[in-house]
Amino acid sequence: MFVALVPCFLIGGLASFSGERHWTRWLDRLNGGISLGKASRSSSPAVWKGDGIADFGTIKLLEYDPVTRVSTAVQFKMEAVTVFPDQRQYDAFMSRLGHTIQDELLVTVRSSAAAERRNEEYLGKKVVTRVNRLLGHEVLREVRITDLSIAEFVSVPEERTSGP
Repeated sequence: MFVALVPCFLIGGLASFSGERHWTRWLDRLNGGISLGKASRSSSPAVWKGDGIADFGTIKLLEYDPVTRVSTAVQFKMEAVTVFPDQRQYDAFMSRLGHTIQDELLVTVRSSAAAERRNEEYLGKKVVTRVNRLLGHEVLREVRITDLSIAEFVSVPEERTSGP
């Protein structure tokens, strides 16, 4: 039993003596670039436009329903009006939680019914409510969704010929 525990103690000792950075880099390489234990994105997903406005640019979403074989492509531009009056506060927030807004937007669009997706104003209000509720305080005042396009297409099943 002692022999089985020795490797565990050695690995634990090495981990405590060497830096955490070494082990996270090693784990990142082991997982093919999937980040473990830290944010996988380093920069803000939005650009400061002044007056607390965050420009998230063009958002693209592609969904596939294997039951109906229908793919839905949704594309739109998004701006968010935040509560941050100056760029320093805005940058500090966006570097930490900017991707939370973008991720919550994608979850909201995916979970919305087809009729809700077509209503840009309603979708924007839904995102504001969900993000503010998720973060526990008001961060967004308004989300503006423009240039919305939705396309649905059906995948045709491959015809397979039976072999001899």
